[in-house]
Amino acid sequence: MNPKQNPARPSEIPPDVEARYRAIQAEMQQLQLAPEALVGESREARYARQQRLRQLRREFDAASRYPLARRQRSAATTVVLMASVGVLLCMLSIGGGVLVNNILSRPPDISGTITNFMDDIKSQDYSSAYTYLAQNGQDVQAFIGTAGTADNAMGNVIKYQQISQINGKSGDVTASVTFNITRAGNDSTDLGYDKRPGGVYPSIVVIMTYGGDKWRVSDYGSLFRVVPLGDTPTPAVTPTPAKGK
Repeated sequence: MNPKQNPARPSEIPPDVEARYRAIQAEMQQLQLAPEALVGESREARYARQQRLRQLRREFDAASRYPLARRQRSAATTVVLMASVGVLLCMLSIGGGVLVNNILSRPPDISGTITNFMDDIKSQDYSSAYTYLAQNGQDVQAFIGTAGTADNAMGNVIKYQQISQINGKSGDVTASVTFNITRAGNDSTDLGYDKRPGGVYPSIVVIMTYGGDKWRVSDYGSLFRVVPLGDTPTPAVTPTPAKGK
């Protein structure tokens, strides 16, 4: 086939389709176009239309409670105000987060720990008291034995009174608490200890340290030291009933 030869014509168009096409062409030729579609809008007409639109805008702006210039200034002020509030809220959020973190990470007051420790000593619950000790190498059985020896020799602790405290407030990591303790005394020699009356043993210093998110008793001082019999403790004061007249 010669490449310059025209390609074959497509199949013939159906008669009904061709008839409809010619009818549409005839209808389009009969449509009347507006003058603007033929020659376009004149410059004078376009200027007059723009002037009418400007006048309508001015009338609307005059009738409005918030003129256009005021609305524009108000919108700009609102944007600036919202941006300022956003920055302020971000700063407050960051500052508040830092403050809360500092508060939560501060060591608490020692009052709860030292009170629980001394209450366990008073009730002779030495296994529970041991849980408040720092890891100093002494096992629980040795601790219970030391406490039992002191109780057998001098009597169990029946009362304690806090005399002073150094540090130990919220935020501290070390503390020193001084107690006077009252022991019941020993009324029997069956356990191999001399009899001794009950009394107050003064100036028992307990050292505490903060670590591992808890206060711990790092040194309970002379709490369980057996005082020689010659060093008689201060007698416990027993109230004397008032005599009737």
